[in-house]
Amino acid sequence: MLLFLQFLCFSIIKHQTAATNPNPQCKGIYNLTDSFGFISNSISTQSRGYIPNQNCLWFIQPSTSYSNITFEILDFEVDQLDSVDIYKGDTQILNHVLHVTRSVSYFVGNNTNEPWIISFIADGSYERDGFLILYYVDGIKPSNTCYLNCMNRGLGCVDNRCICQEGYEGAICLKDDKYYLNNIYDMCNGHSWIQNTQWKNNSLDPCLGMTVSLTNANWYGVECSTFRVTKLALAGNNLTCSSMPPLPRYIEYLDISFNKINNAMTDESVVGRYLSIYLAQNASLTGSIPSAFGRNTYLATINLSNNNLTGIIPDALNNLASLRMINLENNRLIGHIPNNFALLSDNKLFLQGNIFWCPRPNWKSVATFSCKEVNLYSITPNSGSQIGGYTVNITGNNFLSEIEIFVVFDDIKTNNILYMDNNLIQVVVPPHPSKTVAVKIASASNEFIGIDYATFTYLKECPQGTFREKEACALCPQGAFCKGGGEKPTPLFGYKESENVPLLFYQCFTKSDCLEDNTCSDGYKGSRCHACDTYTGFALIGKKCQKCFLPKVVEYLIALVAIILFVLYLNYSVESNKSN
Repeated sequence: MLLFLQFLCFSIIKHQTAATNPNPQCKGIYNLTDSFGFISNSISTQSRGYIPNQNCLWFIQPSTSYSNITFEILDFEVDQLDSVDIYKGDTQILNHVLHVTRSVSYFVGNNTNEPWIISFIADGSYERDGFLILYYVDGIKPSNTCYLNCMNRGLGCVDNRCICQEGYEGAICLKDDKYYLNNIYDMCNGHSWIQNTQWKNNSLDPCLGMTVSLTNANWYGVECSTFRVTKLALAGNNLTCSSMPPLPRYIEYLDISFNKINNAMTDESVVGRYLSIYLAQNASLTGSIPSAFGRNTYLATINLSNNNLTGIIPDALNNLASLRMINLENNRLIGHIPNNFALLSDNKLFLQGNIFWCPRPNWKSVATFSCKEVNLYSITPNSGSQIGGYTVNITGNNFLSEIEIFVVFDDIKTNNILYMDNNLIQVVVPPHPSKTVAVKIASASNEFIGIDYATFTYLKECPQGTFREKEACALCPQGAFCKGGGEKPTPLFGYKESENVPLLFYQCFTKSDCLEDNTCSDGYKGSRCHACDTYTGFALIGKKCQKCFLPKVVEYLIALVAIILFVLYLNYSVESNKSN
């Protein structure tokens, strides 16, 4: 059975005859015994190059005798400090035969059935897409085999090399720089650029003939290193993007400054494995700064000044261990500054023209800075039960609902906050032993913002203006009076408590009809003392409930009639008894 070998540096070698399996670092010797096979350190279309710090040996000794072996280098893209070598002999005695480079395409070795070894060593600094080598013996070459199915980017195979879809190149269509460049052109209206020489020219390799970093005279603004796009210099080129496009895989330098992009950055538009310089000042960027910036291990310089960026500086930027300078001037950013920015060199942090909180960080790295004071004016009520759990109103200015703040009662902080507007927040008071404490505003990073504070007194009992509700002091309901302590709310003059809903006080239509003891004045009844109490002899006369009064003569006549009727009843009863 012929071998179709797929070697992945972190998974099992398919059809491998030896029992040895490679570990994630790709170290060891792997035995290949078939008469032909593919050897590659490329891992997948989702990879960002091969795994660093590899040390791999492929031990090739076909099980049948043969007179010669051919090594055909189908694809070769490794960093200059990484190496691929071919040796003759076993693992004890290695005779170096060939150091493989991009210019090598074939090597034929005469053999007396000795083993051959291919070695790959990566130093761990920079990686590229990797290599693909086909070996076969006695000139019997497999035909039109699509290795790794051309990464699902191919249209077919000729001579074991893939015919790639538009935008992809290489023996297995792994090289995708042109795909990313075409995306940038399409998504950023390339036809309207001031300069777009050779862009969308799919017949021209953007890195053709480049082995070191050189300006590409064919593709405007494109520079390459080791045959991959590493620099895009498109400043002031009239870019307007429907959406920010993803970046080429190995880009190191990006400059899209002084354009009218008019869109937000996406995660894919700010991430590159070796991205070290990201320049986008005066680019009409909107939205927030993506947290994905923090995934760029090599990122040293960021300039996003003079845009329309909003929101906070994501804490993920604390992960940028290589960062040396960041300029975020003249945006609409708010909140606190990531702590690791203090580690930048002197005067390399530019933050002027945003809405950051005061005070100014006492860091040597700060070159420019402007901030807003967060002032705390009052807290109402300014006292309450030590049990806590009730709501108070805090007034001040520059309360920004877009970012998380904390209200600190002495040494206890809470973010149980309801933002009413920039000048008012409602805060649930945390429990605290009874005493008077300072109330301050703090950022999520535990820094106090602003210089003002208010005081709040924790009491053992509820103060006047509040009442005890479920072991907490609550603000007195509207229309009620609260004496404090353990007393229940009572209605104010002109108010009456609902008979069905506790602590709901209705305002009476006529204040004088509602008494402070939660009763109605004489002759009135109802939830607002608005109806006449007819059962007690009252009736609505005009607009008031009045007692019904009759003239004295009528009263006497009614009494006389009642007496007469009673006498007649007695006589009737006597006569009835006699007849019986």
